[in-house]
Order: sequence, then C-alpha cells, then structure tokens
Amino acid sequence: MRKSTQTNGRESFPERSDRNRVAGVLVRWSCAFAFLLLLPSLGHAQTMRLGMADWFLQAKTDVAYDSNVDDAYPEEEDPDREKSDFYWMPALTLRSVPWVMAPRTTFNVNAGIAYQDYFVRNDLDTELYNAQLTFQTANPRLTLGGMAGTEYSIESSADEYKPGGVSRDPILTHTANVFANLLYRALRVETRADYTQERHDYEEYWEGDNDETVLFGGITLTPVPKLSLLASWENTTTYYPLSDEEEEETVYTADATLNLFAWGGFYYNWERTITIEKLTDATTEETITTFGLRGAIPLELLRHPQISYSLGVSYEEEENEETGVVEKTWKPVHTFTASDDFQISKSLRLAGSATWKNDPDEDEISFTYTAELEHQLAPNIRHALTFTREPEPTFGSTTKTDTSTYGYNFNWSDLVFKNLTLTLVATYEESTPLEEMLPETEKTTTYTFGLSHTRPLSRKLNRIVTYRYTSENSNFHDYGANERHQAIYGFTYDF
Repeated sequence: MRKSTQTNGRESFPERSDRNRVAGVLVRWSCAFAFLLLLPSLGHAQTMRLGMADWFLQAKTDVAYDSNVDDAYPEEEDPDREKSDFYWMPALTLRSVPWVMAPRTTFNVNAGIAYQDYFVRNDLDTELYNAQLTFQTANPRLTLGGMAGTEYSIESSADEYKPGGVSRDPILTHTANVFANLLYRALRVETRADYTQERHDYEEYWEGDNDETVLFGGITLTPVPKLSLLASWENTTTYYPLSDEEEEETVYTADATLNLFAWGGFYYNWERTITIEKLTDATTEETITTFGLRGAIPLELLRHPQISYSLGVSYEEEENEETGVVEKTWKPVHTFTASDDFQISKSLRLAGSATWKNDPDEDEISFTYTAELEHQLAPNIRHALTFTREPEPTFGSTTKTDTSTYGYNFNWSDLVFKNLTLTLVATYEESTPLEEMLPETEKTTTYTFGLSHTRPLSRKLNRIVTYRYTSENSNFHDYGANERHQAIYGFTYDF
C-alpha cells in the first residue's frame, strides 16, 4: 500500500487501486456468503419472502475472452502488458417488490454485486457493486420522499476529439436526496436537496473528484387552464478535493407560458445566474431574458413533409470581469424542423428529418438532418441504411466539429435455430473541427459483428453465449485498426 503524499498543504488520496485489490477479495466472498445465506429461504417461485417484503434474486456468472483488454490502437499498446486475457465474473442482483411500511409509505431496495477477475492482467481486476434505497410517503396534497445509494462502476472515458482513445475510469459514487411536493388547487410547491460524492480510482482522473450539493425550491401557479407561472431558486455548491477549490452557483428563474393554441403559445423566461469562486472570491453574473412563441408551429404548406417552426427573442446581460461593464445583447431565436415517414411498400420504409436551430445560450447555430431507409427482408430479417449530418461538440469536448455519419445495420433473429441472433453494423464518419485555421478531417470506419444465443436449460436457468468483433480504423492512427474479439459464456439463475 502506497503512502499518501502532500498536495497543496493537504493530504491527497492514496493509491486506490491497491485498496480495491483487497475489496475485490471481499466482494467474491460476499457473493458466496449471500448465496448460502439466502438459499434456505428460497421458495418454489421466483419470489422469496424475507422480512416484510418479496424479493427477486438473480445469480450470474460469465467466463470470457477479450483480445484487446485496453481497447487500444496498435501504437497505444503497452509492450510490458498482455494485450489479451481471459476473465470470469460472478454476480448477484437483488431487488424488492415495493413494500408498505405505513398506510401511505412505500420502500424499494435494489442491490447488485459482481467481481471481474482477469487471469493475467490483475491490474484490471475490479469489483462492481451498487445499492439503493428509496422511500415515498404520498398524501392527498403532500408527497415526501428520498433516496440513498452507492455505486462502484467503470466508465470508458474518450479522449478529446479522438474517438478511438478509450481508457478505463473506475468511479465510486455516493448519492442521496430528499424532496417534498405540495399540491393545493392551482398551486404546486416543490423543494429538493441532492448530494453527490464522486471519487475516481486512477490518479489521471482525480481532477474529476467532487462533492456536489444542490438545493432547489420552486413554485408553480396555474390561475387559469391556459396560463402557467413559475418561479424557482437553485443553489449548487461544488467542492474539488484535489485542488481544494469550491464553486457556488445560484440560479433564479421566472417563467410565464400562455398556451393559446393546440401546439403551444407565448412564453416569457427570465434567468439570472450568479457564480462565485470561493478560493479567489471572483463573482460572475449573467442575466438572460427570452420571449416569443414556444411550441411546434405547424406550417401546412404541403402534405409532405411535416413542417414546424418556433421563434423568439433573447436579451442577455453579462458583466465583463475585466472592465466591469455590463454587456447587453439581443439575439433572435429560431427553430425550423421538417420530418416525414413514408411507407413505400409493405416491407420498405423511408424516414427523415431536418432541423435548423440557433442557440443564443451556447452561441451556436446548428443544422442537423437524418435519413433512414429500412427494408424488412423477412419477418426475422431486417436491414437499414442511415445518414446523419450535424455540427456538434464531439464527446463532450468544447471543440465544435462538422460531422457526417453513414451507417448500415443488419439484424437476423432466429438464425438457423431459435434464439440465435446475428447483428452487423458498419459506419463511416467524417469529423472536421469548425474553429481551427487549418482543420484536419478525421475519417473513421467501424465494423461490428455479433452473434448471441440464449438457451433455457430449465425454468430458472439460462445459458447465454455471445461473440462480438469490432474494428475501428482512423486516419489519425498509422499502425492499423483497433480490433477486438470478445467471447462470453455465461449462466443466469432466477431464484
């Protein structure tokens, strides 16, 4: 176990992967212990009775082979580590039927535990678990409720503007919230308090560690059926342990909607956001006012396609941090959409849509259009051609790109014999950054082939066999494609 180090005058987190190695052993013993503990209480049906509630329990185990455990391109591979490996993963899932603790109070419990154990790559051994308790008390006018839960999971984190660069990011998340809703005639009052704590195992992701608290209060009034008034307050406090920084954001909102037409009506929205950086005491204020027509205004010019339009005006006030001058801007808001679905024949269908939208909040104008041609070859065989084009942020990056995607999907169920399914997906994508002086277009070709078969061995026991092959090739990588073979042989048992 590594010792912790000092960062910014405070103790940083220890090497968490070592801690998880011990936790993984405990998880495996917990799976076995839980099974032995619950076995005497099992009934003949899928439901068992423990305490005051009915429960559903499922046990699962997988044995698998993965030819590219790091999901890496050839130049990204580590020569000192095995590229392929076998692993097995036992798991237990437990969920309850909602049970009543009082005349109007119900509880739910969901939990799961699993362990992914690699034969050679022990650095990838990971325990996976989750548990959640929810409750709710419903009265004629007042509803109270809450939730508490914990989850340890693994996310794939894509590098900025690099679809092939994927790495593992184990995250431990604790969540809790309570809420109260009051409904009295035309008045609705909502309050909520949320807390989330997120911790990443690997040091490269520790910057994402945070503790977040959200407090919310809102009032909605509907004095007449077509008029709705809303006022809300939301305060979010986020603390980053690694840098010892804290940020507080408060949002005040007022909204009025007058639905004079079946498709919508007039609206007015006022929003003021105040952001405070606690470490530097820097304050940023922004006020945005929008009003206009909200809803899909039908333009019945032609029978095909179906066309809708919405419009409005945005007024924004933002204080310049350097000069202290409040900048005021007016911006039009437009959204134009055309869509349709043609059943050309009994087995052939053509669908498509096009949307043009300008977003003053994000200072972005987007034009997106999609098309899909679907053909039903037989009752159990379907294939389709798809096309999508849109300028958008790629994988959450702030870099805006112009993206075109061409795809082909093929699905054949009950292939050769029952419950054997074949899938084939091929896509070609071109992505070009919009804000670079000399942008380079990334061209990515992806193929996915899969076979899966589920066979019931008994009323409660199922065997599942899955094979999956993926290949991704990009002109940003010069040493070949990212190829991966995955084969999984597993069983599920519903008690």
